[in-house]
Amino acid sequence: MEEKLERSIRHVPMIKFYQTRYGKSLQGNDQKAARVFKEFESEEKVRRLRNELMWVKESRVNERVLSEVLGRKKVSQRGSFEKWAELMLIWLSKSL
Repeated sequence: MEEKLERSIRHVPMIKFYQTRYGKSLQGNDQKAARVFKEFESEEKVRRLRNELMWVKESRVNERVLSEVLGRKKVSQRGSFEKWAELMLIWLSKSL
């Protein structure tokens, strides 16, 4: 029951926006994509992306939703969606 509650978030629109607009267009280079995202998007969108990344890092987002939005390649590259989100937060904080 606890696991179900932790992974109850089923909608991550900013991660989906990031992945569609930046992640895919930069061939999956998330470090570069995070920098470009922060450079071209509003501070509000950056804040919203950070919030959703924190949810992922805290294992609060449904894994099936993340697989649909990001693909399983993120897991094979980074070990888990949580680790990917942690790295994304670091890259967003270092950008610009």
